[in-house]
Formats: sequence, structure tokens, C-alpha cells
Amino acid sequence: LVTLQDSASASTAVLRGVQASSTRSQELVGELIQKQRTWLAWLVVVTMAAALGALVLAVNALVRH
Repeated sequence: LVTLQDSASASTAVLRGVQASSTRSQELVGELIQKQRTWLAWLVVVTMAAALGALVLAVNALVRH
């Protein structure tokens, strides 16, 4: 009976460790997703600014031609 209790206690400890590890992994994934969203937002802003600049230069070139 003591061995069964020891086994159950060990299993409980392992499960708690797995749960803690899973929780931390979920937190890290959440942080990574947030960083990717921020990076993507900046990428879109820079791309739009470059496209707008190219459009202005093209219109300017056509007007001067």
C-alpha cells in the first residue's frame, strides 16, 4: 500500500510539472505571436510608405515629362 501511495505521489508530481511546463509554453507562444503581430504591422507600414513614395515619384516624373 505504501508503494502505491508513493507511486501516486510521484505521478502527481510529474503531472504538476507537465502542467507547469505546458502553461509556460503557452505563455511563450503568446509572446511570440504578439511580437510577430508587431513586426508585421511595422512591415505593412514601411511597405505602404515605400509604395506611396514610389507613386509620388512616378506621378512627378510623368508631370515633368
